[in-house]
Amino acid sequence: MWERADGIPEPWEREILFHPKNMECELSDAEDAEDSELQETIQRVYRDAKIEVGQIVPSISSKMTADCIAQH
Repeated sequence: MWERADGIPEPWEREILFHPKNMECELSDAEDAEDSELQETIQRVYRDAKIEVGQIVPSISSKMTADCIAQH
């Protein structure tokens, strides 16, 4: 869960956190759980590309994030 969201979005956030592949994985998990409200939330959060306090999406892998930031 996102506990803090400060400042304006950085360019790398859209590339890493809001990558379409990540959304596909999150939507697949929500479909498996048959949670249509979560599916709608995921789609909205990814469309807006904005981290919100209290949201569980986008979820991130610390290793993937560190690798992507290092490349950026």
